[in-house]
Amino acid sequence: MALGRAIEVNEAFRTLKDPVRRAEALLALRSVQSGEGKEPPASPALLMEVMERREALAEIRISKDHVALGRLIADVEREEQRIQAELGRQFSDSTADSAEILKKLGELRYYRRFLNEAGSIADDLF
Repeated sequence: MALGRAIEVNEAFRTLKDPVRRAEALLALRSVQSGEGKEPPASPALLMEVMERREALAEIRISKDHVALGRLIADVEREEQRIQAELGRQFSDSTADSAEILKKLGELRYYRRFLNEAGSIADDLF
């Protein structure tokens, strides 16, 4: 019984620690399904931004420019923090539109994937 509770506490901690999992759990409390592919399609502006950053990342991978990589990662981390703050505001507003929250969650997923990819390139460079 104690082991089962410890596992539940650890899982809850992991959920709260990860912004995407936390948002999914909060949406579930609102009876809104979320998950990969359940968010509305990303805006064309976001898709263009992500594509441009991926091209820059590809160039950095070839040039091995760790300064440019650091700047790119910092830019995307700022965007990720901005989205997390917006999600926080939306979740604190009980009248917030769940579709808008799902849209922001989708954006957060894009930024998280990008940072994971950039992080693996950074590991290779250093």
